[in-house]
Amino acid sequence: MTSLDELLEEYLDPNSPSMQRAAQLALNDRAFLRELVEVRKGRGLSQQQVAERLGVSQPMVAKFEASDSNPTLATIRRYAHAVEALVKHEVEADTGQLQDPVEHPNVESIL
Repeated sequence: MTSLDELLEEYLDPNSPSMQRAAQLALNDRAFLRELVEVRKGRGLSQQQVAERLGVSQPMVAKFEASDSNPTLATIRRYAHAVEALVKHEVEADTGQLQDPVEHPNVESIL
């Protein structure tokens, strides 16, 4: 049986597969939101225009676009629709591919 100390050691070790997976998930979330904002900007839409399309205030759009936001899938869908974007969801099983620092150099930058 694994002790609490062993579990904590694994989760606190920045080189552990668990921490690298968590870091990659966070990086993916940030990149995803940045891409949605880039679509908005590319279409020449202001936050105010998006807010009007969504029926919310401009500060709510700014909050959604903040790097520390944690929107629901429903909110993401509504925002994507407002900026005329399509969203694709992908899931990939973790088979240890994050252990290759050459392929995933950014993972350690947020650990």
